[in-house]
Amino acid sequence: TLLMAVWLALNGCASSLPAESAILEPTIVRLVMGDHYFEPATLRFTAGERIQLEVVNRGLLEHDLLIGVELERYRWDQQTLVKDFFKGLPVKHTEQRGRFKADAQQGPVLKLEVGGQATLMFTVPTAYKGAWEFGCFVPGHYEAGMRGLLTVE
Repeated sequence: TLLMAVWLALNGCASSLPAESAILEPTIVRLVMGDHYFEPATLRFTAGERIQLEVVNRGLLEHDLLIGVELERYRWDQQTLVKDFFKGLPVKHTEQRGRFKADAQQGPVLKLEVGGQATLMFTVPTAYKGAWEFGCFVPGHYEAGMRGLLTVE
């Protein structure tokens, strides 16, 4: 019976490993930038979820990605989001033909050249629940409709 108890305990632990390791795997979210659009235009994250955000620029122009709250115009021809999603958030990132870094007027921004792609890895903070907006703030792109909605549940 001791041998059987050990066998059951080991099998019970082994059967729980895939579920536990699945929790650690990030949710992969793909976001395509085109000329004056994002596909998809709505994203949904869960607080506490690990996200692997894969972004690709399939347009013929350079584009950027900011996620935040409260749109604000900081020059007559440019605007940004007041509360930046990525500011202060630990983000592992890789880029090809692009960069992810803080801008003088904004928090961290992802900029991708034509054909560029990036992967951003992060955990969504619980305090981020609610509605966020994302957009491209290259002059004229946001106004042309290059924006979307991110909901954190």
